Amino acid sequence: MKYLALTTCLYFFGISSSFSSFNLDIDNDGITAARTDGRLVLRYMFGLSGEKLTMGVVGDHAKRSEAEQILTYLVNNHDQLDVDGNGSVDALTDGLLILRALHGFSDHSLIIGVTAKNATRTTATSVIAYIRTIKDSDGDTIADADEATNGTNPLLADTDSDGVNDNLDAFALDTTETADTDGDGIGNNADIDRDGDGVLNTFELANGTDPLLADTDSDGVNDAVDQFPLNPTETVDTDDDGFGNNVDVFPFDASESLDFDDDGVGNNRDNCRDVANANQLNTDGDLFGNVCDSDDDNDGEPDDIDKFPLDYNEQLDTDGDGIGNNADTDDDGDNVPDSADAFPLDSSESFDTDADGIGNNVDTDDDGDHVLDANDIYPLDQSRSKYTFWGSGIWESTEWDSKPANIIWNETIWSN
Repeated sequence: MKYLALTTCLYFFGISSSFSSFNLDIDNDGITAARTDGRLVLRYMFGLSGEKLTMGVVGDHAKRSEAEQILTYLVNNHDQLDVDGNGSVDALTDGLLILRALHGFSDHSLIIGVTAKNATRTTATSVIAYIRTIKDSDGDTIADADEATNGTNPLLADTDSDGVNDNLDAFALDTTETADTDGDGIGNNADIDRDGDGVLNTFELANGTDPLLADTDSDGVNDAVDQFPLNPTETVDTDDDGFGNNVDVFPFDASESLDFDDDGVGNNRDNCRDVANANQLNTDGDLFGNVCDSDDDNDGEPDDIDKFPLDYNEQLDTDGDGIGNNADTDDDGDNVPDSADAFPLDSSESFDTDADGIGNNVDTDDDGDHVLDANDIYPLDQSRSKYTFWGSGIWESTEWDSKPANIIWNETIWSN
């Protein structure tokens, strides 16, 4: 037969041999009719394709109207067209049985002259029963035979007239219910836990979760056991600190959750959250660890200029000998004890005889007697100042240990 060659060709090109569901509404317009669907089946069985297959026999509202679509649909469901059950599909037997059935034949006139010799369905009753398994009279995608089993009306798409067709209505015979989200046999209108996740609808609405979705955040854990039902990245909070285990660095410590500097010390206890300091050293015992404290010993001297940043009692070391000035008895290292050193922080000076603030090493008049050290026989004794300088024939001194016999003393200015 021609259709066998056509079928073989379509199989060769990889078209599947069956669909998960099939019904005789070949053009998928919601109506199973002899004038359209019956003729499409018969033409297919005679091996027609392309325009010859579909011309004049496709419903006005068909969703499957192209010849290629219809041919593929029929080839994929070819075996289900074996109405008489003899193991093969033939236009003059199976095709005519379908066409007659769609025309309303139901008694002996349905099968007379059109059943194969080796048919397993040879009575009108058995043929009608089979056709009802592949026929959907009301277009609700439920085979008539299944509707009979379910108790729904095969001629009425919405048996209970609740606005939802039988194929979508979980309670096709109950006008008060249409859906059963959790499949527990209780319609959503009456079910206090519609999604069956163990959380009542009222709580789900209050919590912001979906009462029709057992796993609101789609993370694989149902809302009832998901501690973060609205967060797809978290499901468990072992220490109940409000941070999920995936983000909680300390999932078993309720007092800690984050560690910004990755030093192993939680932020709540870390005295330097942004700078790693696992030892938490804090010399001055304030709120900041040494690595982030600008004054480790809290002596008021910033660490960057404090010679002893960890010693509250010391800040300076003038002579650089490692002993702070407060403890050092010779701050400037000039071998003169600070107690005797007029300039304890100046290693170039130690004494200031006349206490004028200028050390003797740079002072030109150490004893402050107004006689320059270079001319003063006693530069460090203000009470014994003597001039040894003569100038322009005039002696400019006012005081001698013993007065020469040949000089007249007048206490001011005298001459020879």
